Amino acid sequence: MLTSDCAMAHYDPAAPTQLRVDASPVGLGAILTRTQQSVKTKETDPYFCVKNELTATESLLLYGSRIVVPASLQPTTLQLEHEGHRGIVRTKQFLREKVWWPGIDKDVEHFIRSCISCQAQSSQSCPQPLTMTEMPSRPWTVLHADLCGPFPSGESLLVLVDSCSRWPEVFILKSTTATVIINRMKSCFAVHGLPEAIVTDNGPQFVAEEFDLYLREHGITHRRVTPYWPQANSEVERFNRTLEKAIRAANTEGKDWKSELNTFLLNYRATAHCTTGKSPAVLLFGREIRTKLPSLNTSRSPASTSPVVDPAILERDRCQKAKMKKYADKKRRAAPSNIKRGDKVLLTQERKNKLSTKYDPDPYIVVGTKGTSLLLKRRAEPEIMRNSSAVRKLPPEGTGSHPHKAKRKPDQVVDTTAKPRFQRQRKPSEYLGYEK
Repeated sequence: MLTSDCAMAHYDPAAPTQLRVDASPVGLGAILTRTQQSVKTKETDPYFCVKNELTATESLLLYGSRIVVPASLQPTTLQLEHEGHRGIVRTKQFLREKVWWPGIDKDVEHFIRSCISCQAQSSQSCPQPLTMTEMPSRPWTVLHADLCGPFPSGESLLVLVDSCSRWPEVFILKSTTATVIINRMKSCFAVHGLPEAIVTDNGPQFVAEEFDLYLREHGITHRRVTPYWPQANSEVERFNRTLEKAIRAANTEGKDWKSELNTFLLNYRATAHCTTGKSPAVLLFGREIRTKLPSLNTSRSPASTSPVVDPAILERDRCQKAKMKKYADKKRRAAPSNIKRGDKVLLTQERKNKLSTKYDPDPYIVVGTKGTSLLLKRRAEPEIMRNSSAVRKLPPEGTGSHPHKAKRKPDQVVDTTAKPRFQRQRKPSEYLGYEK
């Protein structure tokens, strides 16, 4: 015990010493003791909180039964452990049984999150909170357009939905060229008038020069949503899901879905919408339309040439959308994106086979942001725009969250008093019947 490394130390003449003598009939014993002052340095600072648990052997420094790895060997240790590309939890679990150094958990997290091979096949990151659109104050000012199909018969549907009244217009198409779509829109606008704006996706029909020229000649603003992000055109996308359900139901019953389409549209236009609380017909025409079911109130108010939506309906629309946003964000665990210009990201890709990764391992650079959309660039390739939920951010190169690498201010005073580690007092659960 007296010759162990914990009891023996080199003699320092400058240190305060004390001589302890013990006289007995058989002899005289003396012990020379001195007090060692703990000196904190930048290198030893992280080890002070666990200094009582460290043990030195001939060639190793141990923390309990684990080897303390020096800073020069920490990257190599992480690289050897990550050869099998295990996840963060299993890597931590394995390293905790064998080695230790200050900040090992954060080093493991940063190392694995910097591994492009792991990030390319990891699960999708948290989506962004929903961005709700304002309901227009007048009907038929903003339209959402999309194509539905093709169906087994080879035909497709051109769907137009009014953003204010939710009034749908559906046209059966045998061809989906820009010329055919323009002709269908002309017949629709001849009945309801020209809108102020049309929202579409980036389909070849809607990005064609002919379609763009038609809108510009008629003073209609064309808004194209972010590519590969149909949620931005959710008004018509959600109606398409209801429309497809009605068509499948008609086909299951052996009916002609083309003839049943008009019946579906009649009932849909006469039914109150769950968001506005009013039917599309009332908001568009200012009156109810007659259906097969009799109605007690047969009075109809004359339609105005330019009806303005009741402020109470606008407020109801805002409240319903706020509830929808709160529920969806909580269920999807949405979180605001922290991606900014200059960040390196991975972009989702189409899975072609079992070995395809969820993300393209060749990263992009963010060169611009616009709301929830990101402008991405990769070497000499053209710039592309994607939603932030379709990318995964990579940590900056050469950075890490190491507590022992944090720089200290010159005037910062270091507390040399070693504080004991906090120990949580465990108590048995009351429902098990134990007395307090």
